Order: sequence, then C-alpha cells, then structure tokens
Amino acid sequence: MAGEIAHLPIALDGPNCPCGTWGCPARYIGRQLRLHTAGLDRFAETEGGEAALAELDRRLRAGDTGADAALETAGHALGAAALRVAALRVAGVTDAGEITLGGHLATWGERLRPGLDARLVGRRALAPAMHPLITFGVLGAEATLRGASQTCRDALLDDPTSVPIVPPAPVATPLP
Repeated sequence: MAGEIAHLPIALDGPNCPCGTWGCPARYIGRQLRLHTAGLDRFAETEGGEAALAELDRRLRAGDTGADAALETAGHALGAAALRVAALRVAGVTDAGEITLGGHLATWGERLRPGLDARLVGRRALAPAMHPLITFGVLGAEATLRGASQTCRDALLDDPTSVPIVPPAPVATPLP
C-alpha cells in the first residue's frame, strides 16, 4: 500500500473500505461513487462500467452539471488525501514531494482541480512549501502495465544474473 493515498483514511465515520479500514478516499473517488453522483447507476448496470465512464466523460465535455458535481466531490476527497500526505511529510513519515494521479483521474484532471484547490487553499497559504505537488499522469490506462514493465526491465538490466535459469519443460513424445 506504499504510496497509495487512496487508502489513507480521511473521515473517522466514513464508509467501510475493502482494504479493512473506513473513510478512505477510494470510497469517495471510486468509479461507483463517481457514477452514482453523476446519476449513471442505471446506465452502468445495463451497459457496464467502462461504457458508463465513457458516458460520464461525454457528459463532462457537454457541460452536464451532475457530471461536474461528481468530479468536484472527488476533487475534495483527493484534496483531503493530499493534506494527509502533507501532514505525514511534516511528521517525517514520508518524503513524498509529488502526487501523481493516473487513469481516469488523470484524464479528468482539470475537472478535479477546483475541488483539490478548494480543499488545499488554506494550508497552502500558511505553508506553501510543505505540500506535495499534484500532477496528472500522461500514460492513461497503460500506466500500471508500463510501470511494472519498466521495473522488471530495470531489475534485469541492473543484475542479469538475478533471473533464474529455468530448464525447458520436457517435450512429450508420442506413444508408439
């Protein structure tokens, strides 16, 4: 869970989270809540989650106020999580200087920014240097796969002998 700010609780009485705690930002910014807040529950049930996210994106581009409200709520939750990261940084628990949001959150970064900024504005005024930079990823849906591939490639190039040599599986010979 290192670096997973979506599971740093932000509300003492928030909803239960599958990670084992409650009040996690994931419960406020997750796909289901964004679709629910935008009024797309029924659409998701009939058309599927990916189609519902595409519809949310279409509605955002069309200026739908319900869709905008869904991302503003998510932005506030992300801002609260960023405040937690900043507090942990001040306490010396982490040295996170940057938070990168990926996937659909990156796609909708400019729509999330108002909620994020509204949540952070007071603290930024008091201690501007103590807050991590919040950026939006550029790799989209492939970010996790690309990161995993890069990590494996780097490990192999750093120490080629670290990869075990596995003998080939025996080839089955047909019975006479």
